[in-house]
Amino acid sequence: LTLRMADDKPAMAPSIGAARVVEACIASALGVIVCFGIKFPSITGPNDIAKPYNTFEEFYPHYQKEHQDPKCRLLHVIGTSITSTLLLFSLVREPSMAPSIVTAAAVGFGLCKALIGLPHGFIEFACLIATFALANKIGGGTLRTPLLLPLVGYSFAWVGHFFFEHNKPATFIYPTFSLFGDFRMCFSILTGLEALDPSAA
Repeated sequence: LTLRMADDKPAMAPSIGAARVVEACIASALGVIVCFGIKFPSITGPNDIAKPYNTFEEFYPHYQKEHQDPKCRLLHVIGTSITSTLLLFSLVREPSMAPSIVTAAAVGFGLCKALIGLPHGFIEFACLIATFALANKIGGGTLRTPLLLPLVGYSFAWVGHFFFEHNKPATFIYPTFSLFGDFRMCFSILTGLEALDPSAA
């Protein structure tokens, strides 16, 4: 028999979850370097007629024109605010969400350039969500949270487009650019940089 002294304590093994978060952070950093640092050529040919914009700065004025109805803009602000609040609470339980977001954004920007020849953004959108979910899972989080969070924001936004703005959401064409455009517009409205009703500005 092997005797153990009462005050002997077994060495604590490193947290597997913490290790996975570190790995996810390294992966996200590499993803940012690759996707933001390299100008990816299009693998789908020249710009499709539905995708004339190559950079976010070129795209954002178009995004603003597609969001002129104050009710639609208000729904975007509400949905994005709720999603951001839920995200902050989720980060407490799943810190892997942070590097997962960065990784997904990097992949989205890379695919936006690579798939510029397609007339839609469905493949880019699917890869964006899948990367967010899988990166979070690899980092020790769940698949459920990254899949449910977008539903909140997109639900409010799409109600605004289909019932008030009466146009197609930019997500269907430029999913990554439109996601960044949404956060930029909502931040600008909340800080007074943009008016909730553009016609009153």
